[in-house]
Amino acid sequence: MLASENPPDIARIIALPAAVANRQLTELDPWADAYGWNALPPGQMAMYRVDANGVRGTGPQYTMASGFTVTGFYYNKELADRIGMAEPPATVAEFEQTLASAKAAGLVPIMAGNKSSQVTFLVQMMLNTALGPEAVDDWVFNAPGATLDTPAGVDAAAVVADWAAKGYLPADTNGTDATAAAGRFAAGEALFYVSGNWDAATLQAKMGENVGFTLPPVPAGSPVAAMSDPVSNFAIPSGSDDKNAAAAFLDFLRSDAGRQVVVDAGFAPSGTGPVPATAPGSLGAEIQAAFDELVAADGQVQFVQNATNGMSGTWLPQVQMLVAGRTTPGEMMAAVQSAYEQDLLR
Repeated sequence: MLASENPPDIARIIALPAAVANRQLTELDPWADAYGWNALPPGQMAMYRVDANGVRGTGPQYTMASGFTVTGFYYNKELADRIGMAEPPATVAEFEQTLASAKAAGLVPIMAGNKSSQVTFLVQMMLNTALGPEAVDDWVFNAPGATLDTPAGVDAAAVVADWAAKGYLPADTNGTDATAAAGRFAAGEALFYVSGNWDAATLQAKMGENVGFTLPPVPAGSPVAAMSDPVSNFAIPSGSDDKNAAAAFLDFLRSDAGRQVVVDAGFAPSGTGPVPATAPGSLGAEIQAAFDELVAADGQVQFVQNATNGMSGTWLPQVQMLVAGRTTPGEMMAAVQSAYEQDLLR
C-alpha cells in the first residue's frame, strides 16, 4: 500500500521505523509547527518520532495517534468495603497493605490471567516507577545502550515475585487466560484485576456500580505512570497527493470532536484538552478521569512487549516462571535483556 504508485493520503502504521527507513512517510514537522502539535506532552510526541538511525523517541514527527489504551487496576467495591478500603491505594506501600488485608480476609488480592501474560503488566508497573517512564520508553524505542537489567529493574521484578510468593495472585494464574480472568473478577473472586480500558464495557455490564478503576500505585511523592499505547498511529504516505488535507485530518484527531469520537469507542483520547463526555458515575468516566491525570503528569509509557518483534514470546515464559518460583528476578531480567539484544542484533 505505502509503496504503490497511488498510495492513500492517510495510512495506519505499525512498523514505523521500517516505513521511515524505506522513505515511505512524510515528515510532519511543518504541520506540527503550523498546528501547534509540539505543545503536546513530550511522552506522546516521543511515540511519533523516529531519528535517522531508526530509533524512536527523537527525530522528525511522522505519525499522530487516534487515541490510546490505558492500563491500571479494576477493583470490586463491595470487597473493598469488606476490608475497609475506602479509596483505591495511591502509593505502593498503601497498595501492598491492601493486598495483605485482602489475603487475610480470604480473598484473591489480584486477579491476573498469566496464560495471556497479564503479570507482565504488573512487572511493567513496577519498572515504570523504578526506572522512570523515559528510561522504559527508551528501551521500548530501542535507544542505544537501553537496558532493563539494572539493580532497580531487578528490584522491580522482585516486588512482583514477592507478591506471587505471598499468594497475592490466583494459584492457577499461569493456566488462566485474560478472558477467564476478567470473568472470575466480575464474579467476585478477587479485589483487583490488572487490565486496561478494553475490559471496561464488559465489566460495567456484569458488575454495574460495583466496579471502579484506578491507575497503578506509585512510590509516595512520585508522579503517576502507566502503560498507554497508541490505538492506531496514522501517517501521511510520501506519495500522498493532498498532504495538507491529510494533515488537517491528523489535527482533527486531537480536536474536541475527534477526542469525543475515540472516547465513545471506549479508548482514551489523543492530545490534551477537556475530558470528553461520558455517562456520569460510569466506569468509563473513571477511566477518562484517570487518563486525564496520567496525561497531565506526562506518565504514558509504551508496553515493554512491543520493544521488538520477539519480545512477547520472551516475556510470557519469563513471567510465568517468575510467579512459579522457577526463576529469580535477576535471572528473568538478564534473560529479557539478552533476548532484546539478540532481536536487535546488538
